[in-house]
Amino acid sequence: MAEDGANGRVGSDLARCLRSLVHDLNNHLALISGQAQLIRLKASATEHDELAAEVSTRAGHILDAVSQCQAAFARLRPIYAPEAPSGGSVPLDEVCTEAVARLGRRHCGLAVEVTPPPAVAVAVGRGAAVAALHEVLDNAARAVATGGSVRLSAEVDGRFARVRVDDNGVGLSADQLDRVFDTFAAAWPAGVSTGLGLTLARSLLESCGGGVGMSSPGPGRGASCTLVFPLVQS
Repeated sequence: MAEDGANGRVGSDLARCLRSLVHDLNNHLALISGQAQLIRLKASATEHDELAAEVSTRAGHILDAVSQCQAAFARLRPIYAPEAPSGGSVPLDEVCTEAVARLGRRHCGLAVEVTPPPAVAVAVGRGAAVAALHEVLDNAARAVATGGSVRLSAEVDGRFARVRVDDNGVGLSADQLDRVFDTFAAAWPAGVSTGLGLTLARSLLESCGGGVGMSSPGPGRGASCTLVFPLVQS
């Protein structure tokens, strides 16, 4: 019990530090964004000037980078400001539907093959459940090339629902599998992934008594990720 209390205090301290860090960084990003917008506006007002056009283009790149950073920080919110694990329940089919819809807004043109999940409710807050599944789906979407496939299925296993995401993408080596849930250990090139998604998914589900596991037969042979959600007990 004492150890659990100490771990809880450490986790709370880390959450406060992370919340403060994100707040400060967002303030700096807002300043950078404002200056970049001003530079681009002034450069765009200069006609027939190649240097001005180049400055405007580079200011646009800065704004894009700022936007990506802000999006990454937003994805950290469930860690430093999580929902209470016992904050109600949500039907599993709604979790799947919302996560797939969110994925479609980010990866237009990617069709996810969905096997209808069993009619059960999971004991995880809606936001946390959808966020965890979306992060895993997003990881699979980044792994597949144009024309690749992502499949979503689920089954009940005792007191848990196991949701499986399969892809036929680039696959993972044994070394990558060992590090796949490490923070910032993205398997994809810089700029393609932040390396936060799977870490976030695992953190969200472990805090609720679930978990996430990854397997792959090897590079070029796809991967499978299983999310374990605790079920609502009647």
